[in-house]
Amino acid sequence: MRHAAALALLYCCRIILAANTYMAQYAKFRTRQTRVPDADAVALREVYLFDPDQGQIDLSSATATNPGGSNWFGEHPPSLAIDDAFSKWYDSNRQDLIISLAAPTAIAYCGLQLAEDWPSRDPVLWEFLLSQDGQTWLLVYENTDAADVPDVRSHKLLHLPLAALWRDFLFEATAVRSLTDGSYQVQVGELQFWDGASPPAQIDFSASGATATSWENAGTSPVGGEPGKAIDGDLTTSWVESEESAGQQLIALHISFPSYVHLSSWSWVTGSDTSSDPLQWNLWGLYIETGNNNMVQLHKQTSDFAVPVSRGVSVGSLSIAAWEFTSTTTSSSSEAYGVVAQSPGTGTIPVVTALLRAGPDDRAAGSMQVSAGTYALRIPTALFTSASEPDYLAVSVAELQPGDEITELMEASTKASGDVLATGPVSIKLRSLEQNINGTLAAPMQFQLTLPNTSNMSRLACMYWDDAGQQWSDKGMTTTLGPEGMLECATTHLSIFAAILRAIVATLVCSNAAGIFSLQGLQSLVKLHWASQPPAIVLWSTILVGSCLLCVAKCVDLKHLEQVDMLEGFRRIKILRSAGSAKRGCMADLKELLLPSERVASQLLKRMGVGVGELEQLHTVSGVTSWHLQARAILSDFARQRSVAKLAFLYQAHCRWFSFLSPSLKASCSQRCSVLVAKLYSGWAIAAVFYGSTALAPGQPECDVPAALLDKIVRSAVIAWISAVFGSLPFVLLLAVMNLGGYNSPALLTRILYPPWESFFIFCLFKNQKDINTY
Repeated sequence: MRHAAALALLYCCRIILAANTYMAQYAKFRTRQTRVPDADAVALREVYLFDPDQGQIDLSSATATNPGGSNWFGEHPPSLAIDDAFSKWYDSNRQDLIISLAAPTAIAYCGLQLAEDWPSRDPVLWEFLLSQDGQTWLLVYENTDAADVPDVRSHKLLHLPLAALWRDFLFEATAVRSLTDGSYQVQVGELQFWDGASPPAQIDFSASGATATSWENAGTSPVGGEPGKAIDGDLTTSWVESEESAGQQLIALHISFPSYVHLSSWSWVTGSDTSSDPLQWNLWGLYIETGNNNMVQLHKQTSDFAVPVSRGVSVGSLSIAAWEFTSTTTSSSSEAYGVVAQSPGTGTIPVVTALLRAGPDDRAAGSMQVSAGTYALRIPTALFTSASEPDYLAVSVAELQPGDEITELMEASTKASGDVLATGPVSIKLRSLEQNINGTLAAPMQFQLTLPNTSNMSRLACMYWDDAGQQWSDKGMTTTLGPEGMLECATTHLSIFAAILRAIVATLVCSNAAGIFSLQGLQSLVKLHWASQPPAIVLWSTILVGSCLLCVAKCVDLKHLEQVDMLEGFRRIKILRSAGSAKRGCMADLKELLLPSERVASQLLKRMGVGVGELEQLHTVSGVTSWHLQARAILSDFARQRSVAKLAFLYQAHCRWFSFLSPSLKASCSQRCSVLVAKLYSGWAIAAVFYGSTALAPGQPECDVPAALLDKIVRSAVIAWISAVFGSLPFVLLLAVMNLGGYNSPALLTRILYPPWESFFIFCLFKNQKDINTY
């Protein structure tokens, strides 16, 4: 909904009037109609005046009068309309409210607040006028739609832009090129007016219902030269009037519109007679009221104008010089350039819309800058200019608010990726007069994002919302660090933008994990200054102990060769048949000799290479064998030993570092010892990766230690994920080798799996020790 409203406001910029500033000392509020047309009175709580910066003008030193009004026995005087308090002005005669300021003041906006009174007394159609002397009034605002005034008590209508409005104009010719037969004759082919819309549009006199007459109907014109010919849109006809026919020195054309218009510029077209061209003239704007014609000179030509001798051509654009003290428009020539109009964000939709027109300097620079609310944008002029003339462009900036469906979708996508929104999403739209600007831009548009927290600026990236992928993307985006607290972004397309904290990427880049696999990490292994450090000495010691254990395991393999052959024959018993008549006395004796659980007995019987379950299966098939007798002897010897010997025996049976000494068909003692050593280094490598990722990499001052709780949680999750991946890789490779190697996998494991992985983990450990020593 907010995007639709933003687009609607953007489109409306084609008809927004630029707020002009007027130097005035008097203001008049005139009620044209109340909510109920025949209401008994008009009531208003407050009238506001605003300066060009939309700041409220202090009216404490001003006075308010209500000529001809009736204020309920003086209880609701006009002064209550400017006291900025909970009160009201009431007038049963519905006369003008006049505010007199202490001194001339720059006024650019007006406003009002409805009273706590009957809704029927609300003014819904009104006019606002300004004056410099209290005599001649200029209409600067007219409300023509009653729907603009909601039926809400104490409702405020603020920052209404002022622009001079006219319904009547007077064109007065004061000098012509030459006299015709001694008479003073004026001929004008066509008058041309442009309204105050953005951009200005030429007024169609016929479509608007305008009429043209000789001033005060005092003059006469020849047939075919009537005053209406000056506004008929036909360049082949002309308005003609002479001194003899008019009988007076004043030759003037009165143009009247049925409704008020704001005039931004004007011109006229030459007629068929060169000698009758006016060279000097006046253009007046009239606000006609009972007993008074308020005339304001809009244009005055006191010297001979260079009127073209060509027929049926325009004399060029002529400016309007009214009361305007200053304006929001900027002028690099006689035309309006820069920020022609701007509509600030109000209400529940924080949208700021600006209308732009590039001047010559902007076109030469290739871009122009505009401030839309708190956002600064630099827009390429190639988007809305051509070789012939500059075009207009409307830019709309809308801040998305929490609770929107699109905002919730963005937050869900951000959480799923592990990233963090550093700024609120902002939508940027551009529109030319013909259509919205979509797709890839002809040149990158730049804008700035204000960061609420500047601690992690180096880890931020400008990103846009990809509607197709339903995720944030940096395609076509570039990010640079701007001034303190600002992030400068450049984009080649329009969308919704935000600053994103890439937590996963930042964790990898800023951690020692990146250094472990870098070229610098490999080069650091060549430097042996770390070899004499205490951590390295511990490493050498473990390597020495591991080598000794491998030698012991090799000797034990030679000792257990005969027993392994016997175990091989036992393993090849594939069919176990039931033997119900077999004697079970030996197994019963074995179970009686079992210690607290079968688990202890199984550990003791590992010396033979078989377990309790296998002995039971063998007894079922063949009865008592030498295996059973040997097992009984082992358990009997263990039962007769002292407690200290039992504890030592149990420790050896349960300790992984001694388990490889028992014979087994699954793997030789050397292979199992290699696995133990590999597991040791694997655990060390995982610890090195984990703590290396936790520590910040040296030589990266732009990496900051995470301070926020959310940053720490995200960082810990990323590190745990990295460690889990590294820890699972040996097991994945082990399963692959087992599936490919079959029964010969032990030898394959020894030759292929363990040496590379041991080298890899030793490399990781060396690198981690080197990084620790760097600190």
